[in-house]
Amino acid sequence: MEKINVPSFLEIGGNLDTLSKASAEPTKRFDTLIAGFGAVGNAKVLLGRFPGLTVCRKTADELEKNVFSAFEVLNKLPAEKRSQPDDALDRAFQQVVVKAKEFQTVLAAELHTFAAYYVTKKAIYSTDDLIERAENALPDGIRKELTAETKKDLNQAGRCLALDVPTGAGFHINRATERVLLQYRAKFINTPPRDRNWGAYIQELRGVTANPRPEPEVIATLDQIRGLHRNPVIHPEDFLTDDDALVLFNICTSAIYAMGKDLATRFPTPPPAAPTGATPTPTPGPATP
Repeated sequence: MEKINVPSFLEIGGNLDTLSKASAEPTKRFDTLIAGFGAVGNAKVLLGRFPGLTVCRKTADELEKNVFSAFEVLNKLPAEKRSQPDDALDRAFQQVVVKAKEFQTVLAAELHTFAAYYVTKKAIYSTDDLIERAENALPDGIRKELTAETKKDLNQAGRCLALDVPTGAGFHINRATERVLLQYRAKFINTPPRDRNWGAYIQELRGVTANPRPEPEVIATLDQIRGLHRNPVIHPEDFLTDDDALVLFNICTSAIYAMGKDLATRFPTPPPAAPTGATPTPTPGPATP
């Protein structure tokens, strides 16, 4: 999948429209050249980004050749004659206009064979954010503690959500949440898990009695996801709707946030050690009246 620069189509369309309607009159030659170079430049960008456009390439090359040919013929004349009638120059500029019309026709016909889709916005999320940076649904402080694999799953979930692949979104957001759940569990339980499933992880977390203990509300949220959302997702006969996936994305990012916040509260990062030999900063005492 590639992000399309929609205004580029407007630009090349404007250039070609101006060029195809250009006059071969001597006084309009410079205007025709400006439009011609603009059309050639935009055509190169368009064809470079869309290798599938094959039919119109030959005509685009011919247009470029005619634009540069007209420029060379014009450039050979003295400055005072460049706006005066000249048979060779008139023919060169007429060919530019002819090729512009031909390229415009062939390009329009070929673009009709291309499928274009508009991606609808999902709730309050912008399409661009979901496709490019869904991990930003979480605050910076939480996001910086996530592993690269977790971020990848978050971003894949956002992309699936944006492109109407709800069951895929559910799979990735559940996997991202499970990755964080395993990190969360490891902070409270030193032994590796015996059973690799959410029910076992949650039961183990509930069994922690010594401080620091996991937050009961966090465990309850994880259990809700397990029972209401995760188990249906992994069932081969079930498919999520767009609304199901959106709700699951929101509740899972909320759970990831809650786990991250709980860890930050119960296992705060110690301040950096003072350099060796440095004088410690004194703690201010009460003000003297």
